Amino acid sequence: PDWLKERLIACGMRPINNVVDATNYVMLEFGQPLHPFDYDQIKSRHIIVRPAAEGEVLTTLDGVERKLSPDMLLITEPDRIIALAGVMGGENTEVTEKTSRILLESATFDKQSIRKTARGLKLQSEASARFEKGLSYELAPIALKRATQLILEIAGGQAASGLIDVLPNKKERNGIVLSLAKVNQILGYEKEPPDACKIAKRLGFIWLPEYVPGMEEFGYGATEDMVRIYPGYWRMDIETDIDMIEEVARIAGYHTIPCLPLDKAIPKIETPPLPGMKRFLRQILSGYGFQELISYSFTSREMLSRVSSGAEPEFLAISNPMSSEQEVMRTSLRPSLYASLAANRRFEKDGLRLYEFGRVYLPKENKKQEEPEMLCAVIAGGSSQSRWQRNTAGFDFFDVKGIVESMVSRLGLSADFVVSDEHGLSHGYQAGILVGDMPVGILGQVSPQTADKFDITEPVYMFEINLSKLITRAMVRRKFNPINRFPAVERDLALVIDRHITNRQVIDILSEYDLVKNAELFDMYQGKQIAENKKSLAYHLLFQSDTHTLKDEEVDGVMSQILGRLNTETGAVLRS
Repeated sequence: PDWLKERLIACGMRPINNVVDATNYVMLEFGQPLHPFDYDQIKSRHIIVRPAAEGEVLTTLDGVERKLSPDMLLITEPDRIIALAGVMGGENTEVTEKTSRILLESATFDKQSIRKTARGLKLQSEASARFEKGLSYELAPIALKRATQLILEIAGGQAASGLIDVLPNKKERNGIVLSLAKVNQILGYEKEPPDACKIAKRLGFIWLPEYVPGMEEFGYGATEDMVRIYPGYWRMDIETDIDMIEEVARIAGYHTIPCLPLDKAIPKIETPPLPGMKRFLRQILSGYGFQELISYSFTSREMLSRVSSGAEPEFLAISNPMSSEQEVMRTSLRPSLYASLAANRRFEKDGLRLYEFGRVYLPKENKKQEEPEMLCAVIAGGSSQSRWQRNTAGFDFFDVKGIVESMVSRLGLSADFVVSDEHGLSHGYQAGILVGDMPVGILGQVSPQTADKFDITEPVYMFEINLSKLITRAMVRRKFNPINRFPAVERDLALVIDRHITNRQVIDILSEYDLVKNAELFDMYQGKQIAENKKSLAYHLLFQSDTHTLKDEEVDGVMSQILGRLNTETGAVLRS
């Protein structure tokens, strides 16, 4: 009839014929799937429910031949399969316009079994979706009788007498023991609590007084407060006393629950330090003109090998990868940044600045792994927007070094740099990053060999910082220092020093003097006036005392000490 077809269409189902439509309609009414078989196609008149044998096949109603496994449940005759239990019927017993007699099945199957079958065959149906949630065995005969009534009403015919009911493991309903005192305790009622037994009766549940000796000592109140409630078969979600208490609150109305002040202060939520530091670093990098990149944690062996040394690196392999491009967990953020730089260069002629936060997955012994949070960034191209009237200078090593210094300084820390020999970076144009005595990262120019693997033809500079290490230093509580009210004295110091002596060695010596508040290198010279194996370094020094105004004699004395120590430890002399 039209009313039945219209209702099925409104519910998103396709009308098929009067018998099948009637079973589908009852399934929507009661939530109980049913399946009609063409009775004349069941030659043996004998139905068997059994697990599948390895290698058996069945052509289902959608016309697809499906290979079955032993963990799947079947509806069969002695010599052939006629349905996939709880999922879909077989094509060989389909109800058609020629069908004159039907066998109507209403069953309850194990929800785990049906779910595994549907997932294994990638065959989701309206029936399997309901069986997967779990159904009461009491619902099956009720839905069967309703479907029989509806079929007789719309298709005519005559119902055979009797009902074949097989219930091998009938479980007695234990009910739910509910303490009425606990209802009030959980919901906060002190005066005029709702009548839980009356609410259970309104829901169609059965309740009986319960006597459980000795329960008073567990805080459940007197034994006369205990009741045993048997939920209806249509409420399979009511499994514990807390479920029943939720129903009491729902029916009584949430507005009836007393609004009481908390008996203690709300616990303070401790925000993890790492997310806060990442938010702060995002603001800093955005201010420097960087754009954030977000990539997958999965990548390919080939991509990681582009930035790895010659030895075969270890990876954490994905057991069920979606594609060969997502077969392992990344051990570095560099490949995704280099690839994105190359891809974006086709659309951007000016400078590119990209960064990414993310975890990397480093295999360790005993099937364990280390998962540090990393920050990696790359810069390439012009350091400012190009203009037709002038050429734009490109980024260099000192640009990326300055970014790292400034970023670490904003965290209240000081970064030092040491010579490094990192694979994938150009020799002589790279440095390790230290915070205190802890190595936290690397910076430098990407080597031409590595850049070529990503089709990059321009100089690229990068830095990489281990945030999991950096956060341990950034969390150290910093002390407030009041502004010094005494004037500072400025002096310049020009030294002639051996070429192998680094600026860091000189700065370390200068910083050990309390009156030297700041030392800044402002000039380096190598040329005709200097010996071939020497260089000139010029520093701007700031002297200041926390207790008094400095006199020239004090500053001169410290300068003499500095020169003497520099000469002793580095061979430095004052440039004439």
